[in-house]
Amino acid sequence: MKPPKPQDKPAVVTISVRELIECKSDVHHIFPKDLLKKRGLSQSQYNQIANYVAAQSEINIQIGNKAPATYFREMWQQVQGGGHSATATSARQRNCAITWP
Repeated sequence: MKPPKPQDKPAVVTISVRELIECKSDVHHIFPKDLLKKRGLSQSQYNQIANYVAAQSEINIQIGNKAPATYFREMWQQVQGGGHSATATSARQRNCAITWP
């Protein structure tokens, strides 16, 4: 699969957890390294395990250097238009302490 261009919608690909971990995942920085570097954090500070999550390669490319407030908002808008339950998504957000204006 060809990686999406930044202006493309995120790729929707069905993969198993095993495939995600073994073949198609990147280590995604929840708060992008560049953003944290610009705010004066050192490599030992931004490369903490709490800032890592496994992400599908295509999605990680799509997120790029966007701040979490930006890409979570985009994800929320996509979920709203994708037929997913907004109530279930809101519950997951609360469980993960994800908030934005």
